[in-house]
Amino acid sequence: MDCSIIIPNYNGRGVLNECLASLYQATASHPVEREIIVVDNGSSDESVRLVREDYPAVKLLSLPRNTGFTGGINAGVQSATGRILFFLNNDAAVDFDWQDQMLETIRDPAISAVSSLMLDASGDKIDYGGGTANLFGWGFQSHHGEATDILGEESAVVPQLFCCGGAMAVKRDVYDKVGGFDGDYFAFFEDVDLGWRMNLAGFKCVLNPKARVFHQQSWTAKQMPKNLRAFLTERNALATMVKNLSDANLAELMPWGIGLMLERGLLDLGIERDKFFAGRWGDEVFNRHVKKGQEILIDEVVELRESSKRIVKEALLREGNQGERGQARLLAMEAVLTELPKWLAKRATVQALRTVGDKQIMPLMKDLLRPPLGHPREQSVITALSEWLAKK
Repeated sequence: MDCSIIIPNYNGRGVLNECLASLYQATASHPVEREIIVVDNGSSDESVRLVREDYPAVKLLSLPRNTGFTGGINAGVQSATGRILFFLNNDAAVDFDWQDQMLETIRDPAISAVSSLMLDASGDKIDYGGGTANLFGWGFQSHHGEATDILGEESAVVPQLFCCGGAMAVKRDVYDKVGGFDGDYFAFFEDVDLGWRMNLAGFKCVLNPKARVFHQQSWTAKQMPKNLRAFLTERNALATMVKNLSDANLAELMPWGIGLMLERGLLDLGIERDKFFAGRWGDEVFNRHVKKGQEILIDEVVELRESSKRIVKEALLREGNQGERGQARLLAMEAVLTELPKWLAKRATVQALRTVGDKQIMPLMKDLLRPPLGHPREQSVITALSEWLAKK
């Protein structure tokens, strides 16, 4: 078998039909030897019935519970027979020549994984135009939300730290050698971790801007509670940092990464040192300037304005309780630190495969010190880190 296309699914009846139909249409006029595997993660909708009745040629793996994106993909990989593995989100419809473009790129002996250009459902805006990352394990989507026409006639493949797991292909032997997606991640930043590990081991990841899919964006993730999403992103980012940085860089940067996590948690919880330790004792202990009546009034007006903005934003985006997200971020820190032996054992496996140094990896990251939320309190930590690094 030349290639296996693996689609993890959780309650995706509303998008799965379009995804599968696009794959059949794309290969109707120029078929290639391939198998399509749908891994259902314990859906409670009609997803399984759809596949069985409308796509009988598709290999269906029906899992008893939700094992997340990583569990679904890895179950599919175990069942796959292809030399090249394709991973595709259930809410992505492929362009007519998507598979041909991906195969043409990945058959290059120097390339081990290739990512698609992901557009929104209309094709007018970019969802994923390549990926960047910071030193603390966070991944970011390049050109997200920008108009598609900024790409022009760009056709050359672009080296990447990682390939977006929502629409990518990877050589099976490479995927197996580096250990595949980390099953403990469940979802979020598993692709950052995989790509980082691949590059450390000397395997090249690229983006092919001519291989396009149309993405309805986070169909499955939107079903997940927002506090759990915050927990997973924070935990997985810190774990990625622990596993992949060199010994020297991890020793220097991990305290800063934890400090940034703590700052984000305190922000969501609404905890500020000056307010928490208010009054004369606090002013004296922290050598604070004692504010006068007019300054206090200005601060109260600013706080009211920012609180109003946050309430409106959360209502519009349905972001859930901000305090719960703060607790989730702190629990993520606890999850890594209390299970540190497990993550260090994973780290040992990653480092044993290392063939290149961090200096060769960092140019691919591009956003080395980017704060995920972009809040001034995050930026103050980044500034302190930058000043410390400059003195070294």
